[in-house]
Amino acid sequence: MQLIFSIIGIVLSTILLYFNARSNKSTIYLGLFFILVSTYSFIHFAIFSSGSIILIGIILVNFGFLTYLIGPSLYLYIRSILEDDPRLKKR
Repeated sequence: MQLIFSIIGIVLSTILLYFNARSNKSTIYLGLFFILVSTYSFIHFAIFSSGSIILIGIILVNFGFLTYLIGPSLYLYIRSILEDDPRLKKR
């Protein structure tokens, strides 16, 4: 069930990005957040439910670092909503 939810989450996030990225630039950060959470859910499935050591190794080496980007993507979304400016600045 967790595998189905993670795949549906990735599909719905890409639909969100496809249709709303031009009109509202802050939805890029929201879609990135949802994609990263769905990827984390897939990593969690691979570790605890798959039982395949090869799948666990491939997933952790290639996609394990993406879990560290969940917090910054949520921060960027909230910052772009509060400031009404989705652009990144040096300060």
